[in-house]
Amino acid sequence: MPTGYGLLFLLIAAALFIAGINYENNLLLTFSFFLASLFNVAIWHTFRNLSGLTLQAGGMREGFAGQDGALEVRLVGHAKRGHTGIWLNWLDVPKREASVAAADQHSVWLDIPLRHRGKVMAPRVRVETHYPLGLLRAWSLVDLAHYCLAWPRPVASVECPARGAGDEQ
Repeated sequence: MPTGYGLLFLLIAAALFIAGINYENNLLLTFSFFLASLFNVAIWHTFRNLSGLTLQAGGMREGFAGQDGALEVRLVGHAKRGHTGIWLNWLDVPKREASVAAADQHSVWLDIPLRHRGKVMAPRVRVETHYPLGLLRAWSLVDLAHYCLAWPRPVASVECPARGAGDEQ
């Protein structure tokens, strides 16, 4: 899908095309066709940046209920080409950026709110890229069936349940 800049880019190319036809100016027509072909090439390169990328569920950092935990997502690059400018996120968690070299791995830790205790299932991960020109956005939603453990929140108490023994005990 085109981004805001991509729509502006297409609008400028269309305006140049109309101006080139109206004024019978071959230079404007050539430039508008060049911009349209550049947009077409950007479509292929944006798609290719996500193509062949593998996501794997990694480790977890558990926490207490009401706090945040973290889950690891491993990105495994294609054997022959790298992946640049990959953004990962879920829910309202800020996006994390990663780049993976050819036949390499990169780990990204994503925070997850632990709203209740027990096993908290992670939502689907949104993987997106705007590479190479920022004119287009390619994305995918991936379900890794990943979870994080939330322990019961400790309750503050004046009494210590494990006092030390006295001399007579």
